[in-house]
Amino acid sequence: MSTTRSTPALRIPSRFVLARLPERVVAFLHAAGTHAGICAAMAAGGYTGADHREGMRLLAAVCTYGTSGADPRADEPARQAEAELSAWVKVHLRRLQTAVERLHPECALFDGIEPRAPAESVLALATLIARVRECTSASDAVRETLAKRGFDSAEKERLFALVGQAQIATATSSDASVREPRVAELVALYRWHCDWAATARALISRKEFLIALGLAGRGKKNFEQAPQEEDGTE
Repeated sequence: MSTTRSTPALRIPSRFVLARLPERVVAFLHAAGTHAGICAAMAAGGYTGADHREGMRLLAAVCTYGTSGADPRADEPARQAEAELSAWVKVHLRRLQTAVERLHPECALFDGIEPRAPAESVLALATLIARVRECTSASDAVRETLAKRGFDSAEKERLFALVGQAQIATATSSDASVREPRVAELVALYRWHCDWAATARALISRKEFLIALGLAGRGKKNFEQAPQEEDGTE
């Protein structure tokens, strides 16, 4: 019988688990490297200096200081514009649509414009502005209705400028490592920690040793193993 898998069963932890992982690994490495009793127990399970150094290397990769890439604050104007447009759509789009449908039932100006999430507001408003601009002279009455309800030329120009601002993309592949968590490195560290945490739990029964390793809490009420998703045990 074959002992290999055609497709490895990889389980990706949640963002919450990954966010807490570095501090858990620091506690584990400190105890595994400096506590005589823990060192002896882990050595019995095959934990060596090379394994310890591997954990240190993986932790260092997660914590490497990023010095390149764009300042994440650079896209703040775009986010502010998007938020303003989303608020405008939430307040005004439906009332304008209702007015046009009542007074100009033949008009299809709002057909298909139904933003269901804040992120869709920019596209919805850009579509509406484009349609109003493309209206023929026969649609002057519709424009007049919209203007009376506050959607006049000045307001359209203001909103159009915000649409342009919101559509500016500042993130590039070169700054992704600075702007986003190092997911690949965190997952590699997670798997290392799962491996050796399982060994520690199997071979160490003393409560104070597990606490030092970060694998248990203090006190009778708090003494429990970390959630399975955090340590990889089943």
